Parts: sequence; C-alpha cells; structure tokens
Amino acid sequence: MKRSYYFKLRLRLQSVLPGVLTVALLIAGAANFQLPGAAEFIPSFSVMAIFFWVIYAPRFMPQWLCFLLGILQDALNGAVLGQSAAINLVLWGVIYSQRRFLIKESFSVLCGIFAITSLLCSILAWLVFSLVNGRIFFTPSILMQWLFTIGCYPLAHWIFSNIYLAMVRNFRYAGWR
Repeated sequence: MKRSYYFKLRLRLQSVLPGVLTVALLIAGAANFQLPGAAEFIPSFSVMAIFFWVIYAPRFMPQWLCFLLGILQDALNGAVLGQSAAINLVLWGVIYSQRRFLIKESFSVLCGIFAITSLLCSILAWLVFSLVNGRIFFTPSILMQWLFTIGCYPLAHWIFSNIYLAMVRNFRYAGWR
C-alpha cells in the first residue's frame, strides 16, 4: 500500500514536534513577565523534555538537538554560551546510559529519579556559574527553581506522554518502527 505525500509529510512533521515544543517552552520561559522574582518560578523546561524524550524516544531528542537547545537557552537567559549545552549533553548521556532500566519504572519512581537528576543539573549549573564569576554564589532562587521544576514535571510528563502516544499510533499505522 503506497502512502500519500501528505501522510509522509505529516509523519515527518510529527517527528520534529518534541524539539519544536521544547523550543517553544524555552522561549515562553525566557519571556519577561515584568514581575520581581519571577525568574525563580520558571521551571527548567529543557531538563524535563530531555529527561522524558531520551527515556521514551531518544531518536526524537538526539544529542545535537540537546546541544542546540542549550545554546538557545543560554542566549535567551544571557548566560555563558555553552553552559546549558554542556549540562544538557551530560544529562542526555546519563539518562541514555540508564534508559533500559528507566523505561521499565513506574511513574512515581520516575518522578523521584527526575527530582534527583534535576537537582544534580541545578548543582552543576550553579557550580559552572560560580566558576565563571570567580566566587561562590548561593541564592535561594536555585532551590526555588528546582522545587518548581519537580512540581511541574508531572504535568510535563503527562503532556509529553500524550504527544508520544499519538505519535506512536500514527507511526504504527504508517508501518514505521
């Protein structure tokens, strides 16, 4: 059975959806809300997206995309270019190496592992920031952002899993593996 051009195009567009969604979340997170202290309550969308997509569908979140997401995140937030890209690549490598174990875990266990992983990413970002500035900074905003990130992860997981299930249904219908 021959598939139409538009059907194949739709499948290709769906395969870039995780990256486009993550870019949209990064841009929304970097928006200036004109509220004092609002940056403390913006979750780390890239960590949530990379954690989910590398576990369930790593071909939709390749390493080069993680690198580009990190560069975009640094450019939007005014950080040192490459800081978030390096953290994203470390996160990708750690999650991908443990993927065969993580894919079998329940949602509650995954939330706990995500909390630990995002804490380590926050600590790594804080260390890089302190090294670049030449002195140790400690602000409660790091802790607040981490708490807000783990609080938002269940909603992000639900959204990503619904997108993933819709994509899997379409790919199976198309005969893709």
